[in-house]
Amino acid sequence: MNVIRKIFGLKPKYKLKTKSYKIFQKTLITINTDEKSHNEIVILTKPHTSYFANLLGFHFAQHGINSIITPYDIPTKTISHKIVFCPQTYDNLPNGYIGYQTEQTTNDRFFQPAHLDILKKSSIMIDYALGNINFLKPQMPNTQFYHLPVAYCPNYTSFLIKHDLISNNDIYPDDDRPYDVVFYGDPRNERRQAYLSELQKHFKIKIICGVFGMDVVKELLKAKIIVNIHYFDQAILEIGRIYESMSLGCHVISEKAIDQEAHAGLEEFVDFTEIDDIQGMVTAVEHALNNQKHRTDTKNKALKSNLDTTLIKNFDTFITDIYKKGS
Repeated sequence: MNVIRKIFGLKPKYKLKTKSYKIFQKTLITINTDEKSHNEIVILTKPHTSYFANLLGFHFAQHGINSIITPYDIPTKTISHKIVFCPQTYDNLPNGYIGYQTEQTTNDRFFQPAHLDILKKSSIMIDYALGNINFLKPQMPNTQFYHLPVAYCPNYTSFLIKHDLISNNDIYPDDDRPYDVVFYGDPRNERRQAYLSELQKHFKIKIICGVFGMDVVKELLKAKIIVNIHYFDQAILEIGRIYESMSLGCHVISEKAIDQEAHAGLEEFVDFTEIDDIQGMVTAVEHALNNQKHRTDTKNKALKSNLDTTLIKNFDTFITDIYKKGS
């Protein structure tokens, strides 16, 4: 159908509630530790936060805690045995729940009074961005906040294979990945379309939309380069998308963001272009696509880095608080 639309100069249609979405909505993932554990936590996730959820599962396993990652609610022993991603999207959360807030507070779409009322019911709120925490903390004085930033996970593919979420057949040599340039996310806005239209004049662009869970992981494993394009001008860096792509061995090219200073450590591992500089992104993609050594050197540098230091340190504190103090 998209071929026909292309012939007649029509924009392709992108659906979010696809077959992949429906499969994700029924998928439950269990991450067991290598040791016998009596501790277990349920992680209630949305499709677009599955990397965040898997990363939590990975770190819980390092602490000897089993986790169940699920898009649908299941019973737990106590409220403290469940983490709810995107709590603003639920209307029946109990008082004292543990939430993981992932929206950008620079856009008030998910911070209307009704949303804030839901967030205020939490006893513990995790957020990936300090800017978000600084915005929410004064409005939620009875909630304990934890900064668990999304991070690069150098052993991510091995972790997924170990837990039978992907197989070795899904892994491609770096120089033999079938997709040259990939954009993944929602392309249905004017700003992103302006970028993608220009990039498509120069490169073969694979747009991944409406693909979730392990389906999107398998697609990203085919990509040489990921382009990260903001949905709106005043965006903070889409750090989840960047770190997931890096963790799957992709080379990332991204616009800079309004919180760029908070991510200065990424300059060595991501090719950044100026905000609204479409031609600058074209130039960066051309350079990276024609320079396998640059892509390989960047990947190897990331493998030797300590990009996950803050997450590991803060996760240790979080684990101590909810398990040792009995929260």
